Amino acid sequence: MIGTGLTGLETAEILAMDGSKIIMVEMLPEIGPGLYAPILREMKVSLDKYAPKLYTGHQLIGITVDSVSLKCCVTEGIVQVEADSVVLALGVRPRQDLAETFRREFRNVVVVGDAEKGGRIYDAVKTGFCKAFAFNPA
Repeated sequence: MIGTGLTGLETAEILAMDGSKIIMVEMLPEIGPGLYAPILREMKVSLDKYAPKLYTGHQLIGITVDSVSLKCCVTEGIVQVEADSVVLALGVRPRQDLAETFRREFRNVVVVGDAEKGGRIYDAVKTGFCKAFAFNPA
């Protein structure tokens, strides 16, 4: 699992529950960047029983048929890690081009959540509610 935000951690847990051996890679010094502390604690407890191998402070630099290449962000040393499969959970980015496609086809398009700006679920729900409440199709 490359990336340990909420999507990466939840995906790792599902794969581990299905019997996969999990290796998690995070460029930052700690897993779960941006997660609220109680949620991160719960995710760590859930994942710990599967004993995943963690590579924090490592950046993905390559993928081959049977391994990934990681660079340590501190020492810049390279590590090869065997892997049968690689899942990328590298964050979200708004797709304004997709929103524009909808705007060309539909009269009333309101963009919310990660489609507008990457963030937390609370902000996405709040923005969606506020925009829906203020929506006045002309």
